Amino acid sequence: MNAHWEEESIAPGLPVERSPAMEHVYRLAAQVASGNTAVLLRGERGTGAEGLARSIHAMSSRASKPFVKVSWAEVTEAFVETELFGFETSASRMLSQPGRLEEADNGTLFIEELGVFSLATQGKVMRCVRERAFARSGTSTPKPVDVRVIAASTQDLERLVAEGRFLKDFCEEPFVFTLRIPPLRERKTDILLLAQHYIRQLGQREGRPAQRLSSAATSLVLEYPWPGNQVELEQCIAHAVLLCTGEVIDVKHLPASLQQSESDAGAPGDSLPATLESVERTLIIDALRVSNGNRAKAAQLLGITERLMGLRVRKYRIDPRSYRAGSGG
Repeated sequence: MNAHWEEESIAPGLPVERSPAMEHVYRLAAQVASGNTAVLLRGERGTGAEGLARSIHAMSSRASKPFVKVSWAEVTEAFVETELFGFETSASRMLSQPGRLEEADNGTLFIEELGVFSLATQGKVMRCVRERAFARSGTSTPKPVDVRVIAASTQDLERLVAEGRFLKDFCEEPFVFTLRIPPLRERKTDILLLAQHYIRQLGQREGRPAQRLSSAATSLVLEYPWPGNQVELEQCIAHAVLLCTGEVIDVKHLPASLQQSESDAGAPGDSLPATLESVERTLIIDALRVSNGNRAKAAQLLGITERLMGLRVRKYRIDPRSYRAGSGG
């Protein structure tokens, strides 16, 4: 399979996630966006690394410059270096081609999967980011370049380091700032927000009436583990929107994989209110964890009053002190 290269100069707006976990991620992203530090995004496949990279670019001083995405599946090492660094085959430069680094000059280069690089290429990229210069393949003449690198990885880089397939320094330098994107199963409120977003978006595109999830479909969508994260959720909703001719998306409209998961688990043991209470409790705990056990800050994250936060903490018997640093909570 050939590599796919995509260049965009306009980044989309911030995504629709609202959970405290993702609020925390995007708050950190906003803080790092103003600088030029290379950023490493870590998370499972389908968690939205590209959207986060585009948001960092959009919030940076490079927003009006190119955002160049590098994405590949199976490519040879020679192809990677040629496309990344470009090539030059004669002293007169009669035969030459710029690489993606040059196309991203003054902008942002997003590397979709860092773990595919060989040790040799890792070293070249590391030197390029550190020295702000590189050499095209076929020449040793350095060329200056001003590029911010944002890379993503779905792999266990520590395991690759132990196996001798990844440079330990590459995790620490140039990527001194790392952001972990939590999987969808750890932020259940985002599941509903994203599902409704996709329903509206796909419904408008396909000319469907205003649709919503039924109670049974909502329970199933919330309980499914989503191994494919946001990408799988969007595909699932697209399947349901196309099958549903009315206004209510029910379980029968969802893909067989979700219906099978319900069958494997047996009849749902919890009602929708119980499921939503579980989500609310998880949301409050996430907010307390992010705010270091501070109830006022947690309430602000959730967009509720401190009084309501106090009521919910008592209702679910949550001890905010257990989420303070050093408490072991």
